[in-house]
Amino acid sequence: MKRNPFFTSSLLAFATILPSVAANPDFKTTVQPILEANCVRCHNQSKVKGGLRIDTYEKLMEGGDTSEAVVPGKPDKSELLLRIHLRPIDEGVMPDEGKALKPEEVTILDAWVEAGAEWPEGVTLTERKPEMPKRVAMPTKIPSSNSEAAVMLDDLLQRENTGRGVITTDVISDNAFL
Repeated sequence: MKRNPFFTSSLLAFATILPSVAANPDFKTTVQPILEANCVRCHNQSKVKGGLRIDTYEKLMEGGDTSEAVVPGKPDKSELLLRIHLRPIDEGVMPDEGKALKPEEVTILDAWVEAGAEWPEGVTLTERKPEMPKRVAMPTKIPSSNSEAAVMLDDLLQRENTGRGVITTDVISDNAFL
């Protein structure tokens, strides 16, 4: 079997980079989004499921009804990690509402606790809801030709790109690509 050298080298590079990223995850860019998207919905100031709040570091360290949620430096003693490692059919698996965490999210949380569960001072987590895509204004008339359809589509894309801050360039001829 012939192997693609680009694929092999990319895989090797990824395999060497991933452990260093996961070894010391940045709270704001990796840990916080996971907790806000998957945990804060049920463990916050207004909804304290299982006696556990995770919206602030202090509340997370207080733990829940059963035990300490996170023990910095000790993933095997951290109930939060034990629960996210359970199979979806197991009792007590977290999150119990919605989808299970992705394997890379579990790895990040494991590494975060192992590295000491650092949490920047003053950070309070809030529920992160999935962004709903903005509705695109559709043309109100049916184009009478392909060229009219192309112009309408170009106008629509230009409006959307401008609204999102995308910088576009002028159209160039096909010869310029050759």
